[in-house]
Amino acid sequence: MSSAMNVFEDMGYFCVDNLPVQLINSFVHLFEMKESGITRAALSVNIREGEFLKNFPQVYAQLRARDDLETTILFMEANDGVLQRRYSETRRPHPLGEGRVLEAIAEERRLLGPIRALADIMIDTSDHTVHTVRALLKNRF
Repeated sequence: MSSAMNVFEDMGYFCVDNLPVQLINSFVHLFEMKESGITRAALSVNIREGEFLKNFPQVYAQLRARDDLETTILFMEANDGVLQRRYSETRRPHPLGEGRVLEAIAEERRLLGPIRALADIMIDTSDHTVHTVRALLKNRF
């Protein structure tokens, strides 16, 4: 996800990584102010949101209902084995549980299910490198 945000930033998007869901509407208000200079933005939301993540579908529905705002949900995922390897390689614990990565991944999938269902674009990064994901995003956006 961080690599994807780097791609958007390189393409001139104003990027905010891990923006709390409860601040999305405030960010959109900032976006609307001409003096902000923001014409395109990319926001990332992930499982670290905790309980606030449950509010995302409602917040997104409000944004989607607006005629003056173009929105797209890009959902990135990978298979369990790839995710487990990535956590092992980075030596970072899964945000939902250290030491039990596969169980944490399963819980993450369950919690993100409502957002995944809203996705306009889904990318399975299992067989992609950072470079091929970059190319996909540049071609689409």
